[in-house]
Formats: sequence, structure tokens, C-alpha cells
Amino acid sequence: MNAEFKSSHYDLRKYSVLLFATYTLFGLAFSSYSYQLRYYAEHNGIDYSFQSKLESISYILVALFILNIGKISDLVGRERAVFITSAVGSLSPVIALLSISPVSFFFSVLALNSAFLGGAVARNLLAIEIGGAKTGSVVGIAMTGTAVAMIFGPIIGDLLKGSFGFFGVFSFSSSMFVGSALVSFFMKTGKSGVMYKGWGISSIPSELRGFATFATLDRFAYYIWVPLIFALTASEGISIQSSALLYSIQNAAWLIFQFPMGILADRWDPRKLLSLSEILTSLSAIMLAVGIVEGGDIVALSSSFALLGLNIASWAPSYSSYFMKKTTGERRGIYMASINFYATIAAIPSPFVGGALRSIIPGGYGHLLFAAVLHAINAAYVLRIR
Repeated sequence: MNAEFKSSHYDLRKYSVLLFATYTLFGLAFSSYSYQLRYYAEHNGIDYSFQSKLESISYILVALFILNIGKISDLVGRERAVFITSAVGSLSPVIALLSISPVSFFFSVLALNSAFLGGAVARNLLAIEIGGAKTGSVVGIAMTGTAVAMIFGPIIGDLLKGSFGFFGVFSFSSSMFVGSALVSFFMKTGKSGVMYKGWGISSIPSELRGFATFATLDRFAYYIWVPLIFALTASEGISIQSSALLYSIQNAAWLIFQFPMGILADRWDPRKLLSLSEILTSLSAIMLAVGIVEGGDIVALSSSFALLGLNIASWAPSYSSYFMKKTTGERRGIYMASINFYATIAAIPSPFVGGALRSIIPGGYGHLLFAAVLHAINAAYVLRIR
């Protein structure tokens, strides 16, 4: 694919701006809506336990979606894969508005998770294609846009909820997803024309297997608690306004550190930055547990969300930078999709495990401590891969 897309300095600037817009609009769509969806479900009788089960089931189909996004990215272009994932995201709020039965909620979550996880693959591949040796910096710039959007997204969501109810929030989110999809039409990176048979699951090259193991353990641990974090705050009686504030704190930390982390990913060993990211995630889970034990202590909760923001800022550019250095363009899409496929399969039991540990261990925070231990183990492991 790189043979067709040769990035000049002008192209790099132009495409970085378009990539920034794509990431920003997606960030607005996701952050204004995702936490509201959890409260919307809780308000309509779909509790934490049931949400965790639906979340797990959705990952089976999301994994297959990710594989196809990898194939599409290699076959017809990175930007087309971005268009598809954002378009799928626009369906989630629409489905939720039409009905709030368990079945419709499942399909809404399925569309949202497909857009989020599949979109991460598609946008990262596009950023790698555009950035080349400067991938970390390009991802850092693009995700700075996401971070800005995700500071204001929860606030916008809360204001729209107050003025127009869930209809206002969900309509806004859907339109932002559509905008993110449309921006991709202004980019053209070429296509490899690689043909795949069957599902497109690729054997992972030996030089990526250690990285794939790291990514799989990370996804399993992360999905024990993070996707349902607002279902947890809702069940603990923390108000939707407080959750919006915490979400903004997370995204403010993300914004402040995103660009420096992108530069660091290019100049430093990305494995060390990934290790730091895992440590930050572990500490975030611990502080969230402290916040719950202390009855919603705002300092502990704010610290948890700020640490989670630092995790996001450090993880994405270091992940993309490492992957770029270990792969070439032609089959890059299917390799990244395959790694994410296995990682998503590993995440299928995560919400079940999290829900079970939360129920079994007194205090309602056992799943957070378990996840913290796994993240700490992964922080040590990633330093051993080559």
C-alpha cells in the first residue's frame, strides 16, 4: 500500500489535519453518548449484571467485525475502513432511541463496541499509513483532537440531556459519527489488492507473537472493568452529573499528555511506554476501588479517572509505533486485525469475570483489584518482548 501512497510533507500536513478531524468527531460522538447509554439502560431496568452479560456476548460478533475491517483496510483502503466503522457507530444511538428492550440494547451495544474497537483498528492503520516513521507523533496529534472532544463531549451530553432528554444526546452523537465517516472521503491512501480466503484470520508472525500475547492480556484485564465503569458508578449511586465531571477529568489528563506521549513514542522504546501505561491502568483500578470503599470519595475517583486518561494518552501512540516498526504495509491490516481478533475473543469472558468477582467478594470492588494485578503483570511482561 505504501507504494501507492507516498506521503510528501504537504500530504503529511494535509492528511494529519483530516485525521485530526476524524478522531475529533468520533471522540465527540463517543464521549457524549457512551456513559449516557449506561444510565439510560439502568434507568430502564437493565442493571449492571445484565449489562455485563450482554457486553460479553457482543464481543463474539465484534471480533468477527474486526477481522473484516482488517481485510477491508488492506483490500480497498485504510480510509474506507474508517468510514465503515464510524457509520456503524451512528446506528447505536438510533437503535437505543427506537426501543430500550434488552434485545435492542444488545444491538445498540454491539454497534457501539464494533465502532469503538473496529474503529481503533481502522484509524490506527490509517495513522500508520500517513505517519510512517513519525507514526507516534501523527497519532499523538490526532488523539489530541479526540482528547479535546472527550473533555467537552460529556459536558455537551449532560447539557443536551438536561434540555432535550436522551433524544437530544443520542441524536447529537449519531450526527457526529456520521461526520467522522464523511471526513474519510477526503483521504486516499491507496490499496494493496491483497486477496484473502476464508475468514481472513492470519497466523501471527513470530516477531509479533509476544506483542500479541501482551495485547491479549491487556484486553482481558481492561474489559473486566473499564467498559462498564459507568454502569458501576450508576449502581453505586453516583449521579450522572458527577460521572460527566469524572469523564471530563479523565479526558483533560488525556489532552494534556497526549501530544508529549506521541513524541515520546517515536523517540523512546515503545515497550517502556506500554509498560508505563499498564502501571497507570493498574493504579487507576486501585484508586477506583478506594473511591467505592470511601462511599464515592471525589478525590479518589478523580485520581482514578485522571490515571485512566494518562493510560489512554500513553498507550495508543506506543502501541501504533511498536506495530509500525514490526510490520510492512501490504498485510499490516490483517495482522493488526488478527491481533485484535484474538484480544477481543479473550475479552469475551471479561465482563462475566468482573461481574462475578464484584458479586462474590464483599465490598463490590474485587474485580478492580483482580484487574489491577493483571495490569501489573502485563507491565513487567511487555518489557521482555522483542
